[in-house]
Amino acid sequence: MVVFSFIECIKNNKIILITGGTGSFGTVATKYILENFKPKKIIIYSRDEFKQYSLQKNIEKKYQKKVLPKQKSSYII
Repeated sequence: MVVFSFIECIKNNKIILITGGTGSFGTVATKYILENFKPKKIIIYSRDEFKQYSLQKNIEKKYQKKVLPKQKSSYII
């Protein structure tokens, strides 16, 4: 089951990759993961630089998590 596997990966301290991470689903998924689980790392991939910056600032402010730019199109939490 996809949902079960997803939750097990998060619970087991895994690295999560979210493609389209600044879109409507990706943003909600990122926030849900940060509020409910403790993954080892979240990598957010997106092509929209302004949305990347906005999400970065929101996460740093709301969750006190450091967001590190990895490449032009991805961030690591």
